[in-house]
Amino acid sequence: MKKQILSISAVLLLTSAMIFTSCNKEDVTAPTVTLLGDATMTIYIGETFTDPGFKATDLDGKDNESDATSMVVKTGTVDNTKSGDYVITYSATDEAGNKSTDVKRTVSVKHNAASIAGLYSVTESCTGVPSSPFNSNITQAATTTTINISNFGDYSVVVQGSIGGANNNTITIASQVIGGATFSGSGTIDPDGKKLTISYSANDGVNTVNCTQTMTR
Repeated sequence: MKKQILSISAVLLLTSAMIFTSCNKEDVTAPTVTLLGDATMTIYIGETFTDPGFKATDLDGKDNESDATSMVVKTGTVDNTKSGDYVITYSATDEAGNKSTDVKRTVSVKHNAASIAGLYSVTESCTGVPSSPFNSNITQAATTTTINISNFGDYSVVVQGSIGGANNNTITIASQVIGGATFSGSGTIDPDGKKLTISYSANDGVNTVNCTQTMTR
């Protein structure tokens, strides 16, 4: 009888241990982070970036899902004073040490006509022609990506240009006839929009002058 009682007790203990173990499964599931809003966003210099937000969920050792949004850590910033692509990373680590896959949002900060408008001091280097410093003014033309450049090349003419490329960091002056001369060229815009470098040609039908001008404000 005693052996039978001991045997039954052992079975009960083993069964209890198995039940206990199965109910306390190790938590090996990492949280899942989801972005609210788009993964790629665009703003223009001077505009404020507002993060649309994020959410996260997590499964515990019993496969119960819970809100883990408070666990999310966000790294990265957006500088709205300089053009460029800024990456913000979101991740979460639960109490068991399981780390989520990083989720990223890219914010492109771009130039527009308003961000480069203003009065510029200009210096030039031209082939075979001396050039003294002068001033030019940039204003917005018909659209947010077209500009008018007054006193272009110190010729007392207004030339129209367009901005484009990655983050609107390039400027193009399509061939145009103004004041009896044909102007064309292209250049770059610094990230902060305070310096433009433009290489251009001016042809009056007889002679062609090639110049590179640096515009600074």
